[in-house]
Amino acid sequence: MTARIKTTRSGEKSSADISGQGSELALESLTDLDSAHLSAQGHASELPRSFSALAAVGLGYSITNSWAGYLSNFGQNLVYGGPQNVVFGLLVATAVQWIITLGLAEVASAFPSAGGQYHFTYILAPTRHKRFAAFVVGWMTLLGWWVVTCSGLSLCAVSVAGMINFWHEEFEAERWQVYLIYLASIFITGWSLMAEHDPSLTRLAAAPVFLSPKAIPKFVQTALYVSVSGFVIVFCMLLGLKKHTQPGSFITQSGLGTSGWRPGTAWVMGVTNAMYAYAGTDGAIHIAEEIPRPGKNIPRAM
Repeated sequence: MTARIKTTRSGEKSSADISGQGSELALESLTDLDSAHLSAQGHASELPRSFSALAAVGLGYSITNSWAGYLSNFGQNLVYGGPQNVVFGLLVATAVQWIITLGLAEVASAFPSAGGQYHFTYILAPTRHKRFAAFVVGWMTLLGWWVVTCSGLSLCAVSVAGMINFWHEEFEAERWQVYLIYLASIFITGWSLMAEHDPSLTRLAAAPVFLSPKAIPKFVQTALYVSVSGFVIVFCMLLGLKKHTQPGSFITQSGLGTSGWRPGTAWVMGVTNAMYAYAGTDGAIHIAEEIPRPGKNIPRAM
């Protein structure tokens, strides 16, 4: 702000000429840089910024849960291409997802928004096509989350059947039984779908959100610690309880797939499965309005 001050002999101010007063006052009102980011995108900051950078990592990782996610596809990738596909397919998927995440993090740092991809599209697309492009991206994102949710629930059903078999070796789950467990998982986790008939069910499902919102960051951090601890425990148990060790050349040996697909096709399918280890790396984007300095903390969390 520039100002020209005139004083009398006694040192008292007699007049002031302030240039650009309106714009300067507007800038002064935006003392919070986070709020300034949102204002530039056309809406005001409404949510408390209660997430730390570590909590953002916890939220993203509790969705992605890479080691458990990839472990769910481990057996299938062995069938597709053997150990070679399991190890190197994951490395290829890591490189691909790294490039995707870098680009998405760059956009998120420039336009931190809880809307995520559809909002980025609306901001960056040509004026003539921005509405349609944002609409398509929004629906693609929604369908993607539906597919991931269904996939996660199917994993839950298979895991429950496996735990029953672990305790009762005579039990062999039929497909229809696994499907019933899958439907039960949907019922248990889908209270909000019944809100139209009984809103109290929605309140029950969302209770942690509105009863103790300040505890959510701590909860996702705890989930992060539990998951990483579980990985270390499982890894150490596997090393300690192993009864046979393959030679190092076994990892690079080709032709061990038994799926019936051609080797190239099976390898690509294995890489696609490995991408499951990185599903939801954009999760931190959607709390951009609940974390301080989202332009820096969101990309770091991703």
